[in-house]
Amino acid sequence: MSSNPHTPANKAVGLGLRREFLPQLLATPEHGVDFFELAPENWINFGGRPATQLRTLTEKHPFICHGLSLSIGGPAPLDMALLEAVQGFMTEHGIHHYSEHLAYCADHGQLYDLLPLPLTEEMVRHVAGRIRQAQDFLKMPLIIENTAYYGGFRHSALTELEFLLAVLEEADCRLLLDLNNLYVNSVNHHYDAADF
Repeated sequence: MSSNPHTPANKAVGLGLRREFLPQLLATPEHGVDFFELAPENWINFGGRPATQLRTLTEKHPFICHGLSLSIGGPAPLDMALLEAVQGFMTEHGIHHYSEHLAYCADHGQLYDLLPLPLTEEMVRHVAGRIRQAQDFLKMPLIIENTAYYGGFRHSALTELEFLLAVLEEADCRLLLDLNNLYVNSVNHHYDAADF
């Protein structure tokens, strides 16, 4: 994925794109960033100069969409309008990877937080079914990210690792392992992050 000739492919440098970064990135072609991540919700249906500037970057660099709003673990049906908008955005910009958080974040409206899921076999089936639905619609693997959680559920029958592995296997999806979230969870829930 590396486009910088001075950076080995296994040591690519990525940056989470914010609108305020656009002028400097465009003014500095040798900025050293090999790929970018962005939240599609912050760019979908956004026009004008920022959209043109984004298009200039997506024509030259690989991008990854990292969603914030799909609520893959939530109780409400998947937001198919959001998935359709994400799909259109990715097609427009030639983006081939979409990740989302293994959490829920909506309940009759956006909650603006990533809430944890009960670590149960029932939740594995629920989440895996929704991931497969999203993958079938998008016609690409969904990448899920482990999230930090601060409290546990009394009725969780699985460990975090067992739950995550079960979701990956049943949904046949990919994993974005967030090392900071892993470390936070290891401290909060008293396990060894390296063993995980």
